[in-house]
Amino acid sequence: NCLLFGVLLFFPLLEWGINFWLPKYSSHISSVIIILPVLVFEGKMQVLLSTYMKVLRKEKKLLALNLVGLLCSLLFAAVGLLLNSLILVVLGMTVSIALRGYLVENFLSRHFNVYLLKQELFGLLLPAVFILAFLKLGNLYALGLYMMLYLMFLLFQRNDLQIFWHLLTVKERKL
Repeated sequence: NCLLFGVLLFFPLLEWGINFWLPKYSSHISSVIIILPVLVFEGKMQVLLSTYMKVLRKEKKLLALNLVGLLCSLLFAAVGLLLNSLILVVLGMTVSIALRGYLVENFLSRHFNVYLLKQELFGLLLPAVFILAFLKLGNLYALGLYMMLYLMFLLFQRNDLQIFWHLLTVKERKL
């Protein structure tokens, strides 16, 4: 989570690159802002969550949760098409992927009797703040706000980060 949410800090560089190399597409930056959190949700889903579900032989449950995400996405797409709003379609895609990831993560946390309320809240709050801040505020203010929230998340995760760092250093000493 810490690494995936940190990727969003590089959005201003991505925006600069798009404006520099593809200036005709600079009007579509708002779509990129909404789609970028999909990297976080889908990355975690593909690397961790779906792997756990498959190892636990919960493919039927995974299918059901994927169908919930699909239905949510279809609903947003239909409303977006009726209202002729590409932003609503893109937002619906992001929300449905986030919902699916949240449902799978919640299922796994209940399965393992590990409740990660802070992580779940930050997992939904960070991308939402990222999208809203970069759509409504200037890049500098949005980056500052997101960075402050991200640092708070890292403070909440400091024990896990210390354990992770300790595991890395022990492994290096053994090599």
